[in-house]
Parts: sequence; C-alpha cells; structure tokens
Amino acid sequence: MEAQTPVEPQAVSAYLTRLWSQLLQRDVNPSDDFFDVGGSSLAAIRMVMEVQSAYHIEIDVETFFEQSSINRLTDIIVKGVSQSAGAKKQ
Repeated sequence: MEAQTPVEPQAVSAYLTRLWSQLLQRDVNPSDDFFDVGGSSLAAIRMVMEVQSAYHIEIDVETFFEQSSINRLTDIIVKGVSQSAGAKKQ
C-alpha cells in the first residue's frame, strides 16, 4: 500500500486506517487500540514493516506496542518523517 505524500497528519491517519482495516479485515477508528480490535503480535510486526517501508522511517515494535492506536502512531510518524527530512537537509 502506498503512503500519502506530503506527510500531513490527516493523510497519515487515513493511510493507517486503510492499512489496519486490511490487516484486521474489519472497520477501525483512529482511537481504537490495535490489540483491542483483534491485532496480534505478528500483525503488529507486519504493520511496523509496512509503515517503515511507506514512510522510510524506523519505528521499533516496542514503540508500536506502547502507542498502539492510529492517533498515537500518526503523531509518531509525522514527527519521525519531519526529523528525518531535517536530518537529510543538514
């Protein structure tokens, strides 16, 4: 699945919502906890890999486990992409 560009919070949230819905085969809301709506550890690892590939940032699985809602993960991705873009400019 292709990530949205530029990296706006609404676009990231929409991307994650589509990705989660596909992985979990159900409708999800941005405030849902990944594990409360049926996510497993294996699905979480797949999710992290998809996000890393789409946004070209590193997110460790532990962070995902601790911040396992679309809203919280959106914030992490937006900050990570911004930091990565800033580092590339230097």
